[in-house]
Amino acid sequence: MRVFLLCFLLLQSVTAYSAEDVSSLENKILQSKGDDKVAFIIEFVKEGSRFSPEKSIQYINEALKLVTENSAEKTLLSNYLGLSKLYLNEFSDAEDILQQALSIAKTAKHKALIYRSLSLLANELNDHKKAIHFIELGFVLAKELNDPQLIGDYYYLKATIYLNSFEHVRAIEVGLFAYQYYKQANNNEAMAMALTEIGSSYRRMAAFDKALEYNLKSLSLQLKTGSKKRVAISYNNVAIIYKDLKDYENAIAMHLKSLAIKESIGYLKGQVYSHNNLG
Repeated sequence: MRVFLLCFLLLQSVTAYSAEDVSSLENKILQSKGDDKVAFIIEFVKEGSRFSPEKSIQYINEALKLVTENSAEKTLLSNYLGLSKLYLNEFSDAEDILQQALSIAKTAKHKALIYRSLSLLANELNDHKKAIHFIELGFVLAKELNDPQLIGDYYYLKATIYLNSFEHVRAIEVGLFAYQYYKQANNNEAMAMALTEIGSSYRRMAAFDKALEYNLKSLSLQLKTGSKKRVAISYNNVAIIYKDLKDYENAIAMHLKSLAIKESIGYLKGQVYSHNNLG
């Protein structure tokens, strides 16, 4: 597993869409035409570019045949095509596509999204200086837009890059900024993600008590989101910290809670993680 995956939930990662959401979106894509099909494809590839890159490329190519050359939709589709190539480790193609997308982007929001993608690509190639450069360009646009969610996203990404660079103190500092902007955006899921990132930084520093503190805060927020899958993974993350602290009784209790939820929703891959950890 490549370093890039640290840009997401560090101990386990999970898509924001359930299997039911994915199935519903694919049915809508299949049954729709024209602009509606394009809209549903864009919605799918927001997550699918990461979790189903090959399928996303197939859908994106369908959508590109339905949009005009200079449309906003083409910019978005090109951005997610570049990300899909990135997740397939086709880095040269990814950079070419993202640079082309940047050249046709007409809005600050779209340019900010593409700078984010370019930063992810640079981070994957371990070019952290270049990754930070793209983040700074995106920051300027996000602040001009006064978009707390987007600003939070950039702080979060910067935190992960610092974490990958073993600059744990700086990762914690910018992770806290991400949390504050996500709080302004009233996004509990993103707030929980930022707290998990901060906890991961403390865990890397072997500050397990602080790691536990932030992972428990993250779990508390995840319980408010209603996502059983994310709650199960948060329980797993907390259990791992308890194991680090050699508090095996609480570690087992948390893993069992995680496992019970995973069994109730049929999350087989997650069940494997839980059984391995319990073992």
